[in-house]
Amino acid sequence: MKKLVFPFIVACALGALSACSSDIDRVKSDRKVIDPEDVGLLTRLDKYIQKAFAQKYNVSIDYRYDDKLTDRRYRLAPVKEEKAVEFLNLIDFVFFDTYKEAAPDGYAQRHTVKYVNLFGSSGYSLDRRMAGAAPQGMIWMYNINELDTSVARIEKIRDLAERYIDYEVWERVEEEVKKQDEKAKADTGTGLTDEQKQALRERLTREYTAEEHEATKYDKRIKKLTIGQEYQMRESYISTLFHESAHTLHEERAYPPEFDKLSALDYQKQDAFSYWYRKGLKSLHAGFVSDYASTDADEDFAELFATYVLRTDEEWAELLKSANEKIRPDAKYTGKEIILQKLSIMKQYIRDEYSTDLDAIRQKALEKLYKIPYMDFTQYPTGY
Repeated sequence: MKKLVFPFIVACALGALSACSSDIDRVKSDRKVIDPEDVGLLTRLDKYIQKAFAQKYNVSIDYRYDDKLTDRRYRLAPVKEEKAVEFLNLIDFVFFDTYKEAAPDGYAQRHTVKYVNLFGSSGYSLDRRMAGAAPQGMIWMYNINELDTSVARIEKIRDLAERYIDYEVWERVEEEVKKQDEKAKADTGTGLTDEQKQALRERLTREYTAEEHEATKYDKRIKKLTIGQEYQMRESYISTLFHESAHTLHEERAYPPEFDKLSALDYQKQDAFSYWYRKGLKSLHAGFVSDYASTDADEDFAELFATYVLRTDEEWAELLKSANEKIRPDAKYTGKEIILQKLSIMKQYIRDEYSTDLDAIRQKALEKLYKIPYMDFTQYPTGY
């Protein structure tokens, strides 16, 4: 279970600062969570939720503000209908469809989230800002009114790509012109004329610009920019759902004890965040993908699951590179080695217990992330 807390002044990514009480985070994966309703009394949004989520995935999603289902210590605002639609479209595509397409039949109904409550704002108090929480098996998703999938629209990403290309080409051109001018001075003593420099700039600009627009290279740039533009969306909204879905796995069937033995001495319980800061240490070097993962073995499992599924190969390689040190001189393994051992145990466990390939889920999730720029999540799907 995640409870996500942000200092009021410094807003961190969802999951960066959290507290957990995993003993109450127990979801009965096979329990029905919907009751038949008179469809004539339902709003358009109600009908969308009931048909696309409740009936299809056995998940209850509530968007109506209810004081009884909030933490009254924080000021919360209701979610706007149009933002609720945008959020639901997004998670249907990236989260539920990933499991539907990459996991065995029935997996999405049994091993994803069961209760989701949507709130429009973050939870504000005098000294902090809450991004969300997960009490008693429910997930409270805050700040939905700030979701903006348009930041990752392909038109904006291509425009950003062109600006990067223009600047990088300019840098390369000026560097080459300077090099050619210095060579000419060494050879002739006079260097290039202004006309020669301008002609060289024009020729090199055409050549370098064409190089940057080569299909494979340009596509790689677009994908990298896409992930960058989606960062807040991924961390604040999508990651939490994958994290919570991972909990349903170990709550039904325990993962091998070898998993938590790898870090048994370094779990910090409720001190997970302040410990690493106070000691001047990095949780990565202890084999955790985040400070939150060092809470206990269950949160370690869920954080590793969500982090691995939603990181690109480049991001994952960078994380492992940063973890490639020992937490203490006498430690047996580096953080990288511990993370990779945990991941290997997790993959085998999911394969053996659930006949599911974690790498297939990851590949599908990344495919979905790369397709977000080409989609419009702001409208009701056809038929609703």
